[in-house]
Order: sequence, then C-alpha cells, then structure tokens
Amino acid sequence: MTTMKKSRMKSLDIVRGWCMIAILFFHTQMYYFGGDVVPYTLYVPNALALFYFIAGFFAMREPLPIGTALTRVALRLVMPYFIFTILLGITKQLVFTNTIDVKVLASAILSGRASWFVAALIIIEVLFIFLRKVGKDNSWVILGVGIVAVVVSYFLQRSPFETANFAGGIPFAVPPALLGMLFYCLGFLYHRHVLPTIPQPTAVGYLLRNGDENRIHARKALTITYCWLIPTLFAFAAVKIIENQMEVGFLFASLYADPFWLFVVDLLLGTIGISSLLILLWPDTRRRAKHRSFKSKRVRMYLFMSPAWIGQHCMVYYFFAGAVPLVAAFLLKKYFFTSDPNSTWYADLGFWLTLMAVVAVTSGIAWFIYRFMPFLLGRKVSDDDR
Repeated sequence: MTTMKKSRMKSLDIVRGWCMIAILFFHTQMYYFGGDVVPYTLYVPNALALFYFIAGFFAMREPLPIGTALTRVALRLVMPYFIFTILLGITKQLVFTNTIDVKVLASAILSGRASWFVAALIIIEVLFIFLRKVGKDNSWVILGVGIVAVVVSYFLQRSPFETANFAGGIPFAVPPALLGMLFYCLGFLYHRHVLPTIPQPTAVGYLLRNGDENRIHARKALTITYCWLIPTLFAFAAVKIIENQMEVGFLFASLYADPFWLFVVDLLLGTIGISSLLILLWPDTRRRAKHRSFKSKRVRMYLFMSPAWIGQHCMVYYFFAGAVPLVAAFLLKKYFFTSDPNSTWYADLGFWLTLMAVVAVTSGIAWFIYRFMPFLLGRKVSDDDR
C-alpha cells in the first residue's frame, strides 16, 4: 500500500485513476469484442482531455530554469517513452512475426505512434516550458497560446480514412498535442486562479457538519458552488445526447472531429465539470488549507488498485494500456465465446473477467516498476512506492 503525501491532491488522483480505468476498458473491449461496444465518443476523448488538464494542474509551481525543466522532462517522460516503447515494440514483433524489423520499430517510435499520448505530452511539456519563459508567466499569454493551439489543430485534422503514419508531413503526435495544449493550459490556470476562490467549507465539510462550522457561511458556499457546477454538468449531458443523435465522429489520437466545435465544447464541459466535481466534493483538496473541512488531519492510505492508487501510478499504465488488454483478450476470449447465439451472457461475463485481469496485471506491473525499478521513470525509491 501507498501512503498519501500531504502535498498530493487525492481528488485528482481519483479522477486520473478512473480515466485510466476507462482507457483500459476501451482497449479491452476492442481486443475482446473486436469493436467498441460502448461508443468511443461517449467517454474516451473526455478521459484523455482530463489527463492533459490534470498534468497542467500539477505544473503549477515556480518556473524552473529552462535547463533544469528540460532535464526533468527528459528523465520523467522522454527516457521512459524510449525504454518502454522499444521493449514493448520488440516483444510484439517477436510474438507476431518472430523477427525484429528495426525500420518499422524506429518509425513507430519516432513518429509517436508507439505511445501517442506520452509523445504528445512530451511536446506539450516542452512547449509549456518555453511558453512560461517567453510569456513571463503571464496568464493571458498562456490562455492565448492554448486557444491558438486548438485553432491550429483544427487545420491539422486527419481524414477518418487515413491510416498513414504521417499527415502532410506532420508527425503523428503533433495534432493531438496541439489540442491537448489547450487543456494543459486550462489546468494550469485553474490551479492558479480558480482553486483559490473555492469557498470554504467545501460541500463535504458542510454535509459532515463539523462542530466548528458557520452554518450560514456553509450554506452560502454550497449555493455559490453549485450555481455554476450543476448547469455545467447538465450542459455536458445535453451535448452527449446531441452527439448521440447526430452520430458524430470524434477521434483524439489522430485528431479527427466532425463537427470540430462540438468536439471542443464537449471536452471543455466534461473537463471542467468532472474535475471540479471531484475537487469540490473531496475534502483533501488544498495544500496548506487551514479549515479542517478542506484538509483532514490524518494522512490516509492509498489502497492498492483503487482509483486513487492507479491515478498516482498512471505513468506505467500509459505504456501498458494497449499491450496487456491485447494479451489478456487473446488468452481468455477463446474460453468464453461459443457457437450458441443464446450464450452471449457467457461472453459478456468473460469480458468483465478479462477487464479485471487487465487491471490486476497492469497494476502489478506498475507496482513492481515503481517499487523496484523507479529509475526507469526518472524517479528514486520513496516511501510512497513501498
């Protein structure tokens, strides 16, 4: 088990954990059923946007010297990207072709296809380092660049029928990185400007009715909080209904969206609504918070394989979110598919057992790497990974 740091925000670890479970769910159903039984557009793009938003949220710190910041990115993102994509790429080639094609492997890794999400995150992190330096850490400049990035991404969309590694000479990870840049910037600005304005006590503090609370102030805070949060969540649900009726097509990885504006509105509403809901409902949301409804006095444990634990260790999950579901589905689905058309429930049961196996195996890999080989992630062994 993992002890939670006082400086961590468990609410956002929970969001990130559920997002990762959603990604594992998607890949498992794709390999198990051969298609997305639960539509991709319903939840996958929102999970990916939330990942970038939370990464930007955690980037809210004093700007480091450019050399130090780039070294940090190299150790924590670039090095793991090359290590894991090379190892997994070689393993896949040996399993499926019994040979190693260096040219194909290099093309996949250098183009970003080997792990497009991490490749896009590397691009975002590097751009953001220079953005803070050149823009003198000005919030308006950061917001402006995020908006410009998403506008540029509109013109770099791919055709839904395109299967090539490059689009117009643009590496695979650049278009989704530009879209992700907007949410990274929003996460940073949310931490800087919105989080400090969240009224105290939180909704949880009010509902728990701590003895030292000012009830009138608590009710006022509760009202202010949900006056904007509830409409945001209802608007998000309405957009999802509209998308379902229109049968729209969205794809974050290679960046295809029709209509693009609806895609961006969907991601904005979902990101702000879901992240705010968890931040507002969970009491351990602020560092250095004095009010006890904001910060619990005791440091609690992260239970192994809980959403919070998965969120805290999600870097490894990023790399294995495709490989483990592929292997698990290959090994297990043949035992649950039958020729009897009335036995679909048996295949469905097999899917849920496969998903459980995927989460368990991936979590075991993450625990082992964080515990015994943290240098692969540019980290040192700490009490949090014991």
